[in-house]
Amino acid sequence: MMQLSFRVKLLLSMMALVGGITSGTLFVTHQKVTATYQKLFQQQFESQVDHFYSQQELRLAPLKEDCVALAHSDGLIKALQTNIVEEVYQAANASVEEVRLRTPAERSKKRRGDSILAEGNKILGTEKKLYLRILNAHGLLLHPKPQDAFSPAASNRKGIEQQLQAMGEFMYEFDLQQMGYLAPSSGELHEVIATKVSDPETGETLGAILLGFPIRDFDEKTLSDVSQIKSGIWFNDKLYSQTIPTNSQVELAKQVPLEAFDMQNGRDSFNYDIAGVPHRVFFRLLNPNSPFPPAYQVSLYSLAGAVKNEKDLRAWILVFSGAALCAAFFFSLLLSHGFSTPIRNLVMATREVRGGNFQVRVPVRGENEIGELAGSFNQMVEDLALKEKYHNVLNMVTDKQVAEELIHGSFALGGEARQVTVLFCDIRGFTKLADGMSPEKIIQLLNEHFTPLTRIVYEHNGVVDKFVGDMLMAIFGAPKSYGPDAMNAVSCALKLMDERRRLNKTSEMQVEMGIGIATGRVVAGCVGSADRLNYTVLGNRVNLASRLCALALPGQILLDSATQAYLDGKFGIVPLEPVVLKGLAEKVEVFKVVDV
Repeated sequence: MMQLSFRVKLLLSMMALVGGITSGTLFVTHQKVTATYQKLFQQQFESQVDHFYSQQELRLAPLKEDCVALAHSDGLIKALQTNIVEEVYQAANASVEEVRLRTPAERSKKRRGDSILAEGNKILGTEKKLYLRILNAHGLLLHPKPQDAFSPAASNRKGIEQQLQAMGEFMYEFDLQQMGYLAPSSGELHEVIATKVSDPETGETLGAILLGFPIRDFDEKTLSDVSQIKSGIWFNDKLYSQTIPTNSQVELAKQVPLEAFDMQNGRDSFNYDIAGVPHRVFFRLLNPNSPFPPAYQVSLYSLAGAVKNEKDLRAWILVFSGAALCAAFFFSLLLSHGFSTPIRNLVMATREVRGGNFQVRVPVRGENEIGELAGSFNQMVEDLALKEKYHNVLNMVTDKQVAEELIHGSFALGGEARQVTVLFCDIRGFTKLADGMSPEKIIQLLNEHFTPLTRIVYEHNGVVDKFVGDMLMAIFGAPKSYGPDAMNAVSCALKLMDERRRLNKTSEMQVEMGIGIATGRVVAGCVGSADRLNYTVLGNRVNLASRLCALALPGQILLDSATQAYLDGKFGIVPLEPVVLKGLAEKVEVFKVVDV
């Protein structure tokens, strides 16, 4: 992959910065414009729906009151109890005058004999005939005679009565009154006022009154002329509208139920294109909490104005962004020329330091920030060289884990109580073995001995505490515990024995070892002075491990009872006779490791 210079990167960065700001500005502008228009459209939609509901209530309130009064008339209640069709509709006819003349005030205003249907047509302001149907207690539609004035238009009678019959399935699911909608095979959408008829004494449902009528389109056309909002009503997979283009109604009618599947609060919106013009479609459930099939008020708002404004604004932003991009490129060339050379020197020097060369230096040019950076780099390299020297020396004289903690300043004078396992490994008969050997030979022998043993301790998550002559002391569980510290210590001991036997095959001197291991609470911390520290552990468990090591015969690994309790039977352990060890008042249980 091609490596880019600092100068090129600076130029690209400036271009990317300007481009990013431009993109961000365009994105924010788009979001703001869209949000503003959507908020405006939402408000208009809410206003339209409120208008629809208010007009609907004005139109339907008298009819709803009359239907409720009719449902409480004694004649209709008694007729429904008999369940005879002729008597039911005769009772409905006879109850009309009673319903229309409920109060003295109404008697003075209304002409006796006016029926609910005649008055309803006057209220709705239409010559289209209302129709009335009654359901019995089983939800079955009771059919009057075909020539009865209660019947709908003959062209739609069959389809309407089938849908009215379907409403009987939901008669027991609403309380008193509910709105429903019908979709005739031809013509406009119909509304239905469903009113339950109940026995006043027992509360038992006797049937329901269904008053249906076509929906007028006057409000829809008026609203479209005033606000340029296209609207309609969706029902039964069809969109009924006088303002939405006919060629778009079919596809839009398919989209509404898909969007309504997961809508919340009875309303939602989505984008839709009509003849290439984007629109925002808002829809709202007209009969919430109704057991009848849903109907939605659907309103379309053209986004053409919003899109045009957004395009114009985007064009101006692009013009200013292009000018800013050219200016940024020119100034970046000037800046990069002064930056590239010293930065290139710093990069090359950094590579040398990363490769371990702490003698590299960079020239300091001037007293500006770049010159200060070069001087700081040179000082940093000197400090790194000194720190690396200290680090190497420290790793040679103490354990790596302890050295890292000391470098980070985690240790100070003092200690803490910890649960650890202590291991002592000693050469048997070393004094006799070294008798007559030169000091150089003795040191060579010990180095050959301790080097692989130290590595094995590290492999088992142990810490080499110290070397005392021919003895190695290791700690498991401090300064950090790795879980099964006792098991790690025993595994380490077995590996130490195996390694020593391997060395004996090639070494000039044949060496045997004894190992003692003890587990328990000790004090772990730094011992010494503020100028010189030594991390170690202190306590009777340490003394016990040392005594067990001294007691071990060549090739033996001895444990105390505390260590043996942590092994869970995963090693071959043989108990020995309790012994009295120096410095301990009571006899100590001793165990010998025989194999895995």
